[in-house]
Amino acid sequence: MSILKSRTSKRVATVLGAAVGASILAITPALAWSGDWNGPGGGGGGTITFSSDTTATWSFTVVDTKSDGYCTRVKIIVDRPYWSDIPVYQPPVCGYQKGAEWNKTYSTTGGTSMRSLKILQCRLHSDYSDETCQEVKRVYNPKY
Repeated sequence: MSILKSRTSKRVATVLGAAVGASILAITPALAWSGDWNGPGGGGGGTITFSSDTTATWSFTVVDTKSDGYCTRVKIIVDRPYWSDIPVYQPPVCGYQKGAEWNKTYSTTGGTSMRSLKILQCRLHSDYSDETCQEVKRVYNPKY
């Protein structure tokens, strides 16, 4: 014996199921990128997800791959159209083959959208001087 006996009941159940499924998709963070990179003084890898057009979460592992006495770090540039970009800095990782985790959720303020995130790998002294950076990846926000 079927619980849904009439065609109308079946249609209502289908429409409700589709609506629930669509709402779950709308609030699910979009995995925009997963991978690794190499750049000045180091390298890393991880993931970036966007939960809206204003919020991103990243989880990176960054490693100092040079035995030159310099440190490495990642700098994220938050690309906001029609507004100035915002740099977000990871603390430096110093020491050959030393690594660090960097997990962060970042939201723009004032209703400004986040079009993309630029990942820059940087090489610098431990006193934060003489920094050189290279863009290693740009990840676009699929919710923008």
